[in-house]
Amino acid sequence: AEVRGYLQSTLLRDGDVMAMAHGMEVRPILLDHRLAEFAYALPARLKWVNGSGKQIFVDAVTEFLPANLRTRAKMGFSLPFTGWMARE
Repeated sequence: AEVRGYLQSTLLRDGDVMAMAHGMEVRPILLDHRLAEFAYALPARLKWVNGSGKQIFVDAVTEFLPANLRTRAKMGFSLPFTGWMARE
C-alpha cells in the first residue's frame, strides 16, 4: 500500500514536478524493481538489526560513504512555510 499509494501518487509525483520546475531530472535509483524485490524477499532478521531498519543498506554501501554519514542519526526535514507565508 505504501509503495503504490503514498510513494507513487505523492512522493514521486511531487519530486518530479519540483525537479522539472527547476530544469532538473530526478532518477530515484533505489526504486529499481530488482532491488525492491530483493529487499522484500530478505528474512526479517536481516531487515532489522540493532534497532535500525537500514543496517543492511549501510553495510552494502559502506565503502562509498564517509564515516560521518554511516553513523549519523536520522534527521527530519521541514520546509519554511511560516517565512513563505509571511512574504505573501
